[in-house]
Amino acid sequence: TPQAQPWGIVTLDGINNHPLPDSADLSNYLPPVASQGMIGSCSAWSTVYYAKTIQENQERGWGAENPSRQFSPLFTYNQITDGENRGTSINNHMVLLQDIGAVPLSEFPYTRDISVQPDEETVERAATFKAASFRSLSHYNQENKNWTTDARDVKTVLAEGIPVVGGFTVYDNFYSYSGGVYSSAAGDIRGSHAMCIVGYNDSKQAFRVVNSWGEDWGEEGFIWISYGLFEELCTSGCLLMYDQRTSENFKLPAPSELSSSKGSRTNRIELSWAPVEHADYYSVLRVNNETGSFEEIGTPAEPHFTDTPLPPGVNYVYSVKSVEKQGSAQVYSELSEISEGWTGKEKTVPGIPGNFEYTFFREQPLLTWNSVENADGYNIYRWNADREEFIKIGRSPDTVFLDRSFSKPSDTSIFHYIVEASNGYGSGYATDTLSIAVNPEVRKPEKTVHHKSDSFSEEQIIEEPFDGEYFRSDYFDYEYTMARFREFYQAEQEAFRTFRENEQSEFEAWKTRQNPGNH
Repeated sequence: TPQAQPWGIVTLDGINNHPLPDSADLSNYLPPVASQGMIGSCSAWSTVYYAKTIQENQERGWGAENPSRQFSPLFTYNQITDGENRGTSINNHMVLLQDIGAVPLSEFPYTRDISVQPDEETVERAATFKAASFRSLSHYNQENKNWTTDARDVKTVLAEGIPVVGGFTVYDNFYSYSGGVYSSAAGDIRGSHAMCIVGYNDSKQAFRVVNSWGEDWGEEGFIWISYGLFEELCTSGCLLMYDQRTSENFKLPAPSELSSSKGSRTNRIELSWAPVEHADYYSVLRVNNETGSFEEIGTPAEPHFTDTPLPPGVNYVYSVKSVEKQGSAQVYSELSEISEGWTGKEKTVPGIPGNFEYTFFREQPLLTWNSVENADGYNIYRWNADREEFIKIGRSPDTVFLDRSFSKPSDTSIFHYIVEASNGYGSGYATDTLSIAVNPEVRKPEKTVHHKSDSFSEEQIIEEPFDGEYFRSDYFDYEYTMARFREFYQAEQEAFRTFRENEQSEFEAWKTRQNPGNH
């Protein structure tokens, strides 16, 4: 049966030659270093207690300090030896882990009684923790009749986050190792010993290996074995197993329910998605609007991210990947569904209306000005001498306003107006003051007001209650309907044109009378 392969492994061609990190270390996933005692169970300890515990801790993230999260070496050892205290092969334990599974140390404790066999219920529970498959990294050498293992192959697997169990030839000086890099074997051969390889470091040019002889041996139970000596000593084979989640059938799920804010902020876009089990962090990607390709912009540990700072009014498309750490390497999911987000337009008030002018319509000031970008409307103010301030007298959605509160002022009165543009974010600066003298001798003549429409709509002359400067009865004629206003305005416009033509003719006749010699 074809065995599942970890990422970076090629079944027939060996290990991919992709660049490796300078170091890898899986010891954070280990249970506490312990001792196998006088039982010949080193293969069980390295395979079940260390390697299996690492993989389940990686998958479930539940730690390995408690015996309920550590896996029992005797569960497989006792079944293999049938009560006999003897050495066993790494391969035999991996076969049992694949076929039957494993149980926590709390359910099958490590004692001196190696004759105890698991009952049916314990075996059934073990199925929860089966290995998917296993394989060897070693090659049989016909010349020296032993197994050889390439150090680079082991480094590649460790970089992928998978522990490796090796069978090592043990020499005399191995027993007295107390620290540093073990780079030369000396003395007599004492036999073979299985240990779990949990890391490497190129600066040391060595593998980090955990032993089952307790914390008093070596560097608190660990040993650094040089790359060169490793290939000499690891002659009983190097094997690795794949947990159910790290088999070729396992795929880290992509995040779901990705959403992004749509204009609620002017300087950022906020993303969120559903959390993914086993994800250590997430890779947030954004489409580059120039190249059209995804670029990573963040790696949050939580299922949310804020893309900031951004300019107002920009659109971006996002996707997210789940990422799981495998030692010093990472496993990525597929891309999530995309989500489009955008920033809101900048919150600015409008500018100052220009070309603020007036004319008279039916003896009432008709104010006009130029439109302002981003303005929703315009507020009109008139000076109140009693209150000594400008009082708002109306609002217009367009660039024209008829002051209908203007009624029979004295002949010497002067009225002052200002206009400001506004939108949902506030009001801009007002215009300079426009002063209107109402003395008939100095009154500005009526003129045609060129407007974008031939008549006013009702909304164009929205008015607010008068400030009380004039009599209320003079302020607004409620029987003067808008329909009549439009009718009268059009008639008045025509009459005004006729008046201007007649006025111009009379003026030309007057000039002729004043200068008879020039004609």
